[in-house]
Amino acid sequence: MYDFNGNIINNIYNMSSHCHLKEIHVCALPFKDFSIIMMFIDASIKRYINFYKQLLTFPQDTQLAIINYIIFLYSEDFYMSPNVSKKILEDKEFKRVVGAIDICYF
Repeated sequence: MYDFNGNIINNIYNMSSHCHLKEIHVCALPFKDFSIIMMFIDASIKRYINFYKQLLTFPQDTQLAIINYIIFLYSEDFYMSPNVSKKILEDKEFKRVVGAIDICYF
């Protein structure tokens, strides 16, 4: 994972004992008229603090699009409402990002 300036946040291919992967947790809580998005990071990790500051420079709709992209690209698990449009689920770019991940519906 890279930040918006091309700096590495997590390098999954670095096998050095000095390089530790750091987690980011994203929670999206959709409601009828709004959603709450929470991101949890270790505040002592400068790489994530820089990423978060960069994210805040984008307009809110772009921030939400970026967070959606992160959820679908990097998540091990995510759940989708059965009310999600088939048009979205059949979108080629969505399928490319999601890859072989099984989609769970709630």
